[in-house]
Amino acid sequence: MARDLCNTCKNPLVRCLCPFIKKVEHQTFVTIIQCDKEGSHPKNTARLLPLLSEKIEVIQAINEVQMDALKSKITQEIDDQQLVTILFPSEQALTINEISHSNLPIKHLIVIDGTWRKAKKLLLTDPFFSAIKHVSLSNEYTSRYSIRKTSVENGLSTLEAIKHAIAEI
Repeated sequence: MARDLCNTCKNPLVRCLCPFIKKVEHQTFVTIIQCDKEGSHPKNTARLLPLLSEKIEVIQAINEVQMDALKSKITQEIDDQQLVTILFPSEQALTINEISHSNLPIKHLIVIDGTWRKAKKLLLTDPFFSAIKHVSLSNEYTSRYSIRKTSVENGLSTLEAIKHAIAEI
């Protein structure tokens, strides 16, 4: 028999996080692109982020309608001279601090939620996203999320990475 889940945070009722969720204010719009099975993973942190801010959305990479709408939105933002970036520590990525010293603040931050392999694949196979400026966190942070493991040194959960990125911006 399945456990009863909280309608808001989707955790089992005995582990409901709603009392700990506090709304935060920030200027940058954040879009989380979830790779195929990540959204249904029971230990996924990205699903909690829209509960913290109305400026955070989660879309599914396999949903062509959502991806096309995101690409249209990004194209319009770029046409309007707004800075759109992808949080990904590639070789060409600038740190958020380096970007912050320019006259153009980051208006829209794209974050890929999935394994490193799937995130790289999305960036390498989709010319639209590979053409967007990559940014990385300016500092190294230690993950405090111990429920899931990563083989990447200094790897953070999506929730942690976005928290640090928003703080740096």
